[in-house]
Amino acid sequence: FIKDQSYAFIAQLARQFTIFGFSIGLIGLFYAFRRNWKLSVFLLTAFIVSGPLFILYSRMPLETGAQDVLQRFYIVPSIFFCFWIMEGMVFFSALIRLKFILFLLINIAFGHLLFLLPLKHHYFENNRKGNYIAYDYGVNILNTPEKNSTILVSGDIETFILAYMKMVEHKGEDVKVLDELGYVFPGLYGGDYKVLQGAERLRKRTESQRAYLEGSREPVYTIIGSDALSLSGFKAKPYGILYRLEKETGVKSALKSAKAAEQTSAAGAFINQSRSFGKPWDNYSFRGIEENIFYEYRIRIIVAA
Repeated sequence: FIKDQSYAFIAQLARQFTIFGFSIGLIGLFYAFRRNWKLSVFLLTAFIVSGPLFILYSRMPLETGAQDVLQRFYIVPSIFFCFWIMEGMVFFSALIRLKFILFLLINIAFGHLLFLLPLKHHYFENNRKGNYIAYDYGVNILNTPEKNSTILVSGDIETFILAYMKMVEHKGEDVKVLDELGYVFPGLYGGDYKVLQGAERLRKRTESQRAYLEGSREPVYTIIGSDALSLSGFKAKPYGILYRLEKETGVKSALKSAKAAEQTSAAGAFINQSRSFGKPWDNYSFRGIEENIFYEYRIRIIVAA
């Protein structure tokens, strides 16, 4: 495990700065100790604590789906590594020992090279031109239910996409949005929810969702992956990319709810059920969905769903 984590961390640095910049940074690390060992010990300690030590301690997953999330944790150690790249440039400049003008030109050339190499390497991966997947996904969700409906969202992707749509662009003002964890959109669980823990928190969430569904006079919709899909006494009716939650009646309610829970755990089964084309599918936007522009794992999740 330690070997895999260490390799992933070093590979990320090399990928971020290219092999050229990574090599200069290693040289700069040793040169910095010669120039000011006290400052270098401090920076190296901060680098180790914020980078390798933190990653090993937190036991970060190395699966493909986790890489987009983990990149933020490489920012701080990368800042320290930039300092050693600068020290490496100073070392090579001092090694050449030329006049000031030539010294300055060499540093400018090195600086531009260190900037352009990562830019060339990362531009294609980070170019978002024509990528409307997340935006259209949010618009499609808001355009699915009828007016005055409620959408209960679950997960970071849908929650924050709809938060942007509702709070920034003010779209879907005739549709109410609630998030399953109660962190972004207000009002479903009450003021004590955030201080609850474990099973008590889950029980409060389930009871609140059930009470809201039973008391709502307007339609309530949810998405794939929501806990509400497995609530006993309710059935999920596929409607476009959402599921309309309806109260069940009769003696078969419990059996149907158990079946819904089983289907929820197998996401593909629910997704296939929702492919009943026609309204609201006719009004959806699918810009770029057939193009090869999906680099992030989370964007690919949206496209697959």
